[in-house]
Amino acid sequence: YHQYEQKGGDAIDFVRRFYNKDYVEAVEMLLNNCGGQIVNSQTTERERKPFILPPRNDRMSRVFSYLLLTRGIDKDVLFEFVRRKMIYESADYHNAVFVGYDSNGKPRHAHKRGTVTNNPYKGNAAGSQPEFSFHWHGTSEKIFLFEAPID
Repeated sequence: YHQYEQKGGDAIDFVRRFYNKDYVEAVEMLLNNCGGQIVNSQTTERERKPFILPPRNDRMSRVFSYLLLTRGIDKDVLFEFVRRKMIYESADYHNAVFVGYDSNGKPRHAHKRGTVTNNPYKGNAAGSQPEFSFHWHGTSEKIFLFEAPID
């Protein structure tokens, strides 16, 4: 901490200021004095998988039971999301699927939440784009932020 300037920082900031080093030089100096070394690694681009919604189940009994009885979601809220095809039950594992749409109404994200209470599964469908996660644009002046779609 530099008392006169009222500024703090970490070890890298200290070496940069005290020894007049750039970022790389400061890191090298700190690592070399501790027996470490900088290793450059190549970043690899991962191939993006195509986004496909999980298959829908014919019924929603497990999802309704889980969301209404276990999670305490309001019935009218849940039915509205179901009507808008934002929540459904997957056919394969009976997960609750929370669908996020882009501005054109195209599904771009699917968050899956298991309906088994003792060991719930949580995950996104392959190819989901997080910038289009499950969300609701309301008309209130208030904003509500939640950690996950289930909340």
